[in-house]
Amino acid sequence: MTTAKKWTKGYDWLDDSPRYTFEDRDPCNTSETIRVVIYQEMEGEYGYNTKKRPFYYGMVENTIKESQDIVGRFKHLKDAKRETEKLFEEYCKLYPEHV
Repeated sequence: MTTAKKWTKGYDWLDDSPRYTFEDRDPCNTSETIRVVIYQEMEGEYGYNTKKRPFYYGMVENTIKESQDIVGRFKHLKDAKRETEKLFEEYCKLYPEHV
């Protein structure tokens, strides 16, 4: 069972879009091996729709094993947080020596 994480909001240094992380695991400025971030992309809901809205993607990576997984295209941030936490827990089980 996953424990709730305290997510902190930051901003992407390239386009100033919102991004979220926990336990100082932001890939931009951490020394942790397992890194976690949720980022936002402005996309049309359908291929033909020109009106863009935010969608969220969660990313977890292990820098030593050079592995990375992305979950998402979530409409709601809470869904992205839940699924990204699950992915993080999987990485902790796969690579306990890197936690």
